[in-house]
Amino acid sequence: MKKIILFLLPALSLFADYAGLAKEIESTSKNPEIRKIAVLPFEVISGSYAKGAEVQDELIFAFVRNTSFTVLERSQVDKAIAELELSSTGLMDQQTSQKIGLGIGAQGLIMGTVTQIPGGYKINARLVETQTFTVLAVATTEIAPSTPSQTNTSSTIPSIHHSSNLEILGGYSFTNINLRAGDVYTTYPPVPLEDLGLSSTDIVESVELDNVQHKPVVPVAIRWRTFTNGLGLGMEFMTRSHATMAQTADLYINKAKTGTEDLPDNYIQFDLYEFNISLLGAKRWAFYELYGGASMGVGIATLTSSHIFINDPYNTVTPKHAAAGETAVSLGGALILGNTFYIGDNFGILIEGRYTGLFAEWDRDGEAPPGIDEDMVLTLNGPMVLSGVSLRWE
Repeated sequence: MKKIILFLLPALSLFADYAGLAKEIESTSKNPEIRKIAVLPFEVISGSYAKGAEVQDELIFAFVRNTSFTVLERSQVDKAIAELELSSTGLMDQQTSQKIGLGIGAQGLIMGTVTQIPGGYKINARLVETQTFTVLAVATTEIAPSTPSQTNTSSTIPSIHHSSNLEILGGYSFTNINLRAGDVYTTYPPVPLEDLGLSSTDIVESVELDNVQHKPVVPVAIRWRTFTNGLGLGMEFMTRSHATMAQTADLYINKAKTGTEDLPDNYIQFDLYEFNISLLGAKRWAFYELYGGASMGVGIATLTSSHIFINDPYNTVTPKHAAAGETAVSLGGALILGNTFYIGDNFGILIEGRYTGLFAEWDRDGEAPPGIDEDMVLTLNGPMVLSGVSLRWE
């Protein structure tokens, strides 16, 4: 009996579980910075070819449950194999394995062989760095013909993938401005009221300059965005300066077009500092990412020009106007569609298009009677093109 027990002990010790193999690979890895891995189908040296996929499933379960590695879902590996028109028998050379790993963004690959032995299977596994194909760790174990405690349980593990990006953007904006002075007695242009068909007692409810042509704007922004399974949130700080060009603009009084007005260069100028929050969705394929969504923001708009003079009949000495230095709270929004082209796992170059809108209102504090609001309202809208760099981590 003693001889039988001594004979069985080494045999039983050979049938270590998958968890032990996973832990050994993590603890002996020569590069602890490799944290995101993919498990490839194991090459079957002898025995059933189905055993290679079975070992792959069991090791995915073992690495997720027993190590701190981030393990990519098997479906990503299968999709990459299908795109390369390969079989899933594990017969892959170095170049093919690297293509799969780089294509799905894996820093390391778990790969190896399965060999049938009397009473079970021998598994040789290794962790390989995707970029260099350097072997970082190896482990060997022998398993019984089946491991019912783990079989078919890996499919119950939800696949949750997190990523974040820090980005610096700059670009070019094309916008048109609508400018309105509302609910005032008399307003810009400072010409005799008789020329406008008005008397000094008439109320001018609104004066508008429509489709005022805007100089090109160069916005600069820094943005952080984070995604969980393709859905995400972005937060952005942007600054830009706006100015109009010399032109002849359409003039509307009380919503009726009364003629045109020659505007000097830089007639409207203001600096804008805004904070935007965006809701985004993204899809990544290997080194390319497509994302889109919508944003809303609030900002501070500070005038750097004095304009929109008011010839107020209650103060004929000092014309009222919106003066340089006055500030207003702005509200804005945008529709977003962008692309990121990644160079490796963590660095990317992005190109993004937006259609933006902005609203701001300055109070001119005129001396009109109670109930008459002397203000200046500005709205602008138009496309914006941005490009920049993106630093990504998981």
